[in-house]
Amino acid sequence: MGLCTQDACEVWQYLAINGSCSECAAYTHQDPQDVASCIADDCELSDFLNFSGTCEKCPDYSNQNVSDPKSCLTETCAANAVLLVDGSCTPCPEYTYPRADIKECIFEECTDVQILLENGRCEDCESYSHPDFIEGKECVADVCSFNQILNMNGSCDDCASYTYPDSTGKACTSDNCDSSQKLLVNGGCQDCPEYELASVGGLSCEEKTCNGLRTFL
Repeated sequence: MGLCTQDACEVWQYLAINGSCSECAAYTHQDPQDVASCIADDCELSDFLNFSGTCEKCPDYSNQNVSDPKSCLTETCAANAVLLVDGSCTPCPEYTYPRADIKECIFEECTDVQILLENGRCEDCESYSHPDFIEGKECVADVCSFNQILNMNGSCDDCASYTYPDSTGKACTSDNCDSSQKLLVNGGCQDCPEYELASVGGLSCEEKTCNGLRTFL
């Protein structure tokens, strides 16, 4: 009586009921636990199911198409998000924005008169202000002392002698003294003593004379 035999099948084949090998359907392979059947691997989201029924890694910046596990797709990210190497999207942190290829978050390099906005772009500070010196994300103005004015770049300048800051705090001025007053170093006027008038230039008082003789008013 003859012995029964069966073929030794390849991984892409299954053992048919007649003992011969038949090809597994596309996207399946022989079940290691049951050579008479074919199965498809259950792939992770980072993989796709290839023609042989096994899992293969998706290319960088893509992941499995959940509606068709046999293919990979690249997600369409939101406006302020970037595409990660695993194919998923993630929002850019504050003060950054997506690079043109949407694969990295970047920010602009600001000048010394600009601040960095939350959208990662630079903006000029307005007149009489400058970027804060810690993070460069806010425009600030220095706090000036009583004899200083705020200049266009937001820092303070000393008023020259015989002047003081005007009501805006952005320009130096002095009082308009009459002929009987002298101009003080603080920019104010002071009455001259009796029988004296302001000198030429108005910074001191002197006795009034006529033809070299003292004149008393």
